[in-house]
Amino acid sequence: MTQQQAAASVVQKLRTEHQEDCAEQACMQQGWEFTKSHHLPAANNNFGPESLISRLQLNTWHLSFASSRTPFLHAATISNGVNLRILPLGDSITYGVGSSDGNGYRLALQNMLSGNNVQYVGSQHSGSMANNSNEGHSGAVISQIAQFAYLSLKQLPNVILLMAGTNDMKIPTDPNTASDRLGSLIDELVIAVPDAVVLVARLIPSATKSTETNIENFNAAVEGIVTVRANAKKKVLLVDMSKAVRTGDLADGLHPNDEGYIKMATAWYDAIQQASLNDWISPPRAVSTISSRTTCPGPVQWISRGLVAGGVGGGGALELLFADINGDGKSDYLVLDAKGETKAWFNGGLDTDGSSIKWNSVGEIASGVGKDRSTIRFADLNGDGLDDYLTVDPTTGAVAMWQNGGGFDSAGVYKWTSMGIIASGVGMGAGVFFADMDGDGKDDYVWLDANGAAYLWLNGGMGKDGKWIWTSKGKIATGVGAVREDIRLADIDGDRKADYLWVDKTTGATKMWRNGGVGSDGNWIWTPQGEIATGVGVVGSLVRFADLEGTGRADYLTIVPNSLGVRQWLNGCGTGSGVVTVTYVSVTVSISTAAGTANSMTSDPTATITRNNISINPTATLAENNMAAAQGIDSGTSTTSAASTASGTAKSGAEGLRGIRVEDIVLLVLMVAVAT
Repeated sequence: MTQQQAAASVVQKLRTEHQEDCAEQACMQQGWEFTKSHHLPAANNNFGPESLISRLQLNTWHLSFASSRTPFLHAATISNGVNLRILPLGDSITYGVGSSDGNGYRLALQNMLSGNNVQYVGSQHSGSMANNSNEGHSGAVISQIAQFAYLSLKQLPNVILLMAGTNDMKIPTDPNTASDRLGSLIDELVIAVPDAVVLVARLIPSATKSTETNIENFNAAVEGIVTVRANAKKKVLLVDMSKAVRTGDLADGLHPNDEGYIKMATAWYDAIQQASLNDWISPPRAVSTISSRTTCPGPVQWISRGLVAGGVGGGGALELLFADINGDGKSDYLVLDAKGETKAWFNGGLDTDGSSIKWNSVGEIASGVGKDRSTIRFADLNGDGLDDYLTVDPTTGAVAMWQNGGGFDSAGVYKWTSMGIIASGVGMGAGVFFADMDGDGKDDYVWLDANGAAYLWLNGGMGKDGKWIWTSKGKIATGVGAVREDIRLADIDGDRKADYLWVDKTTGATKMWRNGGVGSDGNWIWTPQGEIATGVGVVGSLVRFADLEGTGRADYLTIVPNSLGVRQWLNGCGTGSGVVTVTYVSVTVSISTAAGTANSMTSDPTATITRNNISINPTATLAENNMAAAQGIDSGTSTTSAASTASGTAKSGAEGLRGIRVEDIVLLVLMVAVAT
């Protein structure tokens, strides 16, 4: 079907469904709105690559029918031209399955909102349109969509388009209580982003009788779910998609076809317009101001959580790392074998009684790329909240990147996109660290020499030419007398900037220099905090810093060597009391095991991303910044390295990470001194 035929068909179907086979004036009297200046395109019109209906807004009759009989003129400016940061949230329909170009309703809606600047957000990307972000996950039920939502809520949308429940009705998964789950999801969205408008759609119909019966029952309950929230003064609005889309608009009996998606776009548009009339739509907040996390102004207070992970064993053959893979703000538990194959247990947060952390096994998330695990790093380089998979050349420090796709595909394979070599390196790979030094949400490239002096290249993300942008800041710290192996970079005070830590190799005692960023004189500011932890009798090589509870502040962790168990001291932000007594408690262990699905990640020697050079700049204008007496620097030669050509072999299976329950038996009392 050509674009003009599809457009004409949409007009005719809408008229027929509302029994209005009418001329322009008659239809307007019944509540239709026509854009008079536009007409159906001539048969010989040619269209660009954005495919079917992509220019419907500009080239066809444009109409909508509001149930209130109040006509809404599409392409009008919404709320005085406010920027719209829209989160499409749901399942495969949100993703666009069934549409010929993969855009679903999103492109048509964007065209209808052409009077505003529209930015879609989400960890998923689908369709031919450039602005193709969304949080649509094929096969996801409501409870899973609630989890996926947190991948994008940190981007602070001001409009959320929620349609969830189709898979609960189709599988079915306890359809009788699905409306309650939807209500809980709505509440989570309202709490997480209170300024956002949440538009909740009734489900579109299904051609399968049993599924349709479930949908009808579910839809009947949705209005009450929304009404309760609306009456509580929440910005929640019902969108009746069940009337907008009919079974004749389905591509496969479940997903809309192109015409169906245009009708969905129209329904979403009308709901956004109504929210605007309600004066609900406010400008989106700057992402840099996200979260309830606050900077800790006082000394650190360490609160013992005891053994929070029993471990998976294999300490001699496996290495334990912490990284936020699913973007929920909490570090996950990862184990790597010798060649970088990675299995993950997602951090589910504290149990309801607050006594243990829930670890959810997701199996293998990366098969490796044939590189030794000592070269593997995880860091968020594009600022989307998801830590990416990186390899660092041991000789040159060159970095290859696989971008984290934010979840599993329909085959159960975790998604990684090869970005090729993004940094050519500045010296030995052992000196390469990634940490957010300027608080912009992107991890920067830091090179530490053998004596702990730090050189910084700020991460500017990918440029328009496809090259990664690195801005040299020269030497930002001269070192404090500690060797490189004893240095950690972690955000202790929650200001989003990584602080400089010296961990004693014998006792694990830790000293801190607070990262104050660049001062007015161009020098990097470091404020000494003295000793912030006396250690717990564990050697420094077994001390880690990671945020396990989503506070924005790194906790003090120790690793049990053989089991790879983890003990945690929560970074609780002190009150200036000086010495804190903490209790170390015993645990009982419950074991849960999940089989992992093979996840393929291969290196791409022909990646389209051009290699990007960073080099040591001995004439950097930023002066050396002293934390203590200057130390000598072991400089490296700037070189480039070709992308790896090794392919990882996908494997499956996962050991069970043992969760724990804290009992009341006190075994040992530890004293942790906190710097005043």
